Amino acid sequence: MEPLSILSVAAAVAQFLDFASRVISDTKEAYESSLGQIQHDVELSKISRDFSSLTHTLSSKMSKLMRDDSSESTALEVEKDTLAILHGLCRESKAINKEIQATLTQLQIKGTTRILLAAESFVVALRRVWTADKIQRLENRLDTNRKQVTMAMLVLSWGQAESLRVTMKQFVRNRKELIDQLNNIDETTRSYGEQIMQLIQPRTESKQQEAREILAYAIDSRWAPKPSVAPAVDVPEHVSIRFREERIAERIMNSLLFETISHREDTVPKAYSDTFEWVFGSPQCASDGTPLWSDLGEWATGQSNSIYWISGKAGAGKSTLTKFLARDKRLEEYLHQWANPSDLLLATYYSWNAGSKLQKSHKGLLRSILHQCLKRFPRLLVPKVFPNRWALVQLFSPDTPVPLPDWRPWELLAGFRALLSLADQESLDSGISFKIALIIDGLDEFDDDEDHTSLVELLQEAAICRNVKICVSSRPWNVFQDAFHQNPMLQLEKLTQADIERYVHGQFQKSPGFSEQKLLHPDQAEKLLSDIVQKAQGVFLWVSVVVRNLLVSLREGDKLSDAQATLDSLPEDLDRLFLAIWSRTKPANNVEGAHYFLLLDVCQQHDLVPYSTTIFWGDDDVPVDIEPQMREDSVLSCAISSLSRRLNSRTRGLLEICDISNTWNSRMDYMHRTVKEWVADNWDMILSTAEPHFDPHLWVVKGEVLRMAMLGNVNIQSEPDMVCHYIQELFSVAARADKQLANTSMLVQVLDKLDSTLMQPLKKGGLQPHIQLSKSELKDRVSPRATHWSNQLHMYKAWLPMRRLHARGWKSHDFVRLMAQLPIPQYVQYKLHEDAGVSKTEPAIIPLLVSAVMGGCQENPETWHPKPRTISERLDFVKFVLTHVSLEEVQNTLVFMREDAFFSRSWDAEFISAAKETLEAYLCAEGLPVVEASSPRDSLRETLIVEDSPQAPGSPTATSLTLVQIPSHTKRPLRKWAKSLFRRGLKT
Repeated sequence: MEPLSILSVAAAVAQFLDFASRVISDTKEAYESSLGQIQHDVELSKISRDFSSLTHTLSSKMSKLMRDDSSESTALEVEKDTLAILHGLCRESKAINKEIQATLTQLQIKGTTRILLAAESFVVALRRVWTADKIQRLENRLDTNRKQVTMAMLVLSWGQAESLRVTMKQFVRNRKELIDQLNNIDETTRSYGEQIMQLIQPRTESKQQEAREILAYAIDSRWAPKPSVAPAVDVPEHVSIRFREERIAERIMNSLLFETISHREDTVPKAYSDTFEWVFGSPQCASDGTPLWSDLGEWATGQSNSIYWISGKAGAGKSTLTKFLARDKRLEEYLHQWANPSDLLLATYYSWNAGSKLQKSHKGLLRSILHQCLKRFPRLLVPKVFPNRWALVQLFSPDTPVPLPDWRPWELLAGFRALLSLADQESLDSGISFKIALIIDGLDEFDDDEDHTSLVELLQEAAICRNVKICVSSRPWNVFQDAFHQNPMLQLEKLTQADIERYVHGQFQKSPGFSEQKLLHPDQAEKLLSDIVQKAQGVFLWVSVVVRNLLVSLREGDKLSDAQATLDSLPEDLDRLFLAIWSRTKPANNVEGAHYFLLLDVCQQHDLVPYSTTIFWGDDDVPVDIEPQMREDSVLSCAISSLSRRLNSRTRGLLEICDISNTWNSRMDYMHRTVKEWVADNWDMILSTAEPHFDPHLWVVKGEVLRMAMLGNVNIQSEPDMVCHYIQELFSVAARADKQLANTSMLVQVLDKLDSTLMQPLKKGGLQPHIQLSKSELKDRVSPRATHWSNQLHMYKAWLPMRRLHARGWKSHDFVRLMAQLPIPQYVQYKLHEDAGVSKTEPAIIPLLVSAVMGGCQENPETWHPKPRTISERLDFVKFVLTHVSLEEVQNTLVFMREDAFFSRSWDAEFISAAKETLEAYLCAEGLPVVEASSPRDSLRETLIVEDSPQAPGSPTATSLTLVQIPSHTKRPLRKWAKSLFRRGLKT
């Protein structure tokens, strides 16, 4: 097939879709035809002729390609697939053309013959016959088709490179040379070919953004490449290919990792010396001869594919036993015997209900297991488990600056099933075979939003595979009882009395206070230890809490009789035990203890890790401009030790510092999940203990920002996905900070610190080495605000308003405007009171009032806002901002709201209507015309507005004449409340 014949058709499809998108898009830019001719006064018939011309060109090229293909017998499979996609897109383009032509005819019949597109877009007229939802559906349809044709051409390029046995980098260079040499190629095809080549190796910010969108589209559309023949790995000339594939596999595997992947395993206590040894012995029998537990060694070495279930009530020590088994060489040797002669892939997962979302979800489980299994044979397994990601990374090269999209749940599930399927094969292409063993702790720890039944079904599905073994632990909930009651199992609390006795005696023997009392009263000492063991009823957690508290009392000089009395008063139930411990704490300590529970709750609500440094640096005593020496390990170790001591006295061990020796990664957490459950049940009591004005949100955001600043490793350019998610959570916390004046002052300092911290990488190194700028991007960077880190956010769907503003030419942000758009009102209000000049508008800078109005549209499901606010709160903020900007900005904002389709959606209708009325009333109060769009916007008149001395901070300082276009309208009667409303507002 002719090398560029498919490219020519794809270019024609892309040209049609691009033209249709430009016509349908609601921008204020001048109409630009497919030939690049700018028309400021365009007849509907001209639009119609352009659509017809483009459709005719597309049909002609497609017909020629089909004729050529019918006589071609050597076409690649990928070329045939691409041809089929293009054929479908041609049909779709014709259908779109037919629909638009019919609408154009309908508009002409109604009398609309000309459109001043310099002032408004075709979509304004289109709204008279189409609903906003229909226009949006067509926009989405065009966008999907554009991504589809781009993806098809990228896949074609990849397939052709594979057939030629060259890298994509070499292919791009060869194809570019070919395009340059051909004289008979039309400009549309040449230009489109260059765009595709630039997309494969994106060097500009705009191309990187486009590549990100294409990657996300490829993943979401579940595109999967057809398998290709891999090069022989034992041939010397393929060493470079092997090295490249290893890098690709490493990149995909690393993307499975997440920050808290090992946190729970690290915090599970190590088994006490010589405990749990019985599990590797022959099972003991009950009086009737029934084994007390299923033989673990027999299960591990045998061919049974039943799931081994470790059952136990809360606090029995299931996680400790699971960790003991997973790290013991004896179990690993048993599993190797079972797997022999195949390789063994062993993976573990420790679910934690009190942790981050990925620590208690199916998604986190699959990411963790897949990462551990794939790292054994990455180059062999990754392309078979995740063929689409493998092909996409190959397509964009493994060292591309474009980050991979986040993992989708269906994608992880498909990868897990692919791995299971590979395990069941006798041998893979390279002669390797493997078996999988999974050890999963805490099935009951998965979040309530996660379906425990579907989790059990997934594990049972995996266990059916003959080369898979699974061991799980959980509480004896009905869902697990029903699933595993006939499986090999052990019930932990019935088997640990000897272990508990060993632990109790060992702990008390280390106490000098107890040793002294034992010499004086040996019988009392023996009774105390025996009663502890009996009262524990097999619950290790109960024992550890009680022993810790009794040892503290003995250290303080209590007698054995006092310790016995304390033991007798303590309930056997864990919930009542925790309440008793809390009640025995000093009231002043209870207050601080409640504060720490509140801080942990805020972190968990916003999926932030409660690092020790965050908790320590959030304190009021720590200044925002913290000294650099505070980041030294010796200083931090002292700080964290002090925090640990404080937690122990204020919460009596209910909260603790985990992984305390790891300075930067140590964190505050519940001693056990049962503590979290007790806190939830007694939340009102704990909340009432805290100081009324204590603000945990301000504490957390301050601690997180100072931690970020001290680490100095957050770069929105190098890790955009991670940083974007992280700052969203920080803003969500900040938006909930108390509005007291003292708190607001501190919040402003903290947010300014966040802003300066995120700006540091841009100031130090400017752009990353791999980023080049187009002329327009260079122009955008002339203003200091254009380089603000927030300009990266328009690439994310959650920041849809910013993307729309960016597309309209407002491509630059500063921090105040970002805060207005979220909104975090107290920050903006504080800054405007401090310096009214921050509201001054510059070219390409998003107007402050536009940011505030966009931020008020919070019902749009496609957008993200840090905190839900009432319509009244949003309107109050808009009213505040409009009194601090120029009258011209108020008028332009009102025009913008009338024109942009973002404000025509149904979900924010009440707020948008109220905001428009607010702006109109303000203009009326200032003696200016009301901007009304009750009649068609093709009839415009010009009005001179004279601006004298500033009426509000930020207004022009000198008298000026501004030409503003005001649509014809029927003026509403000016309501009497307009002037009084805003005069009162100004005085306030």
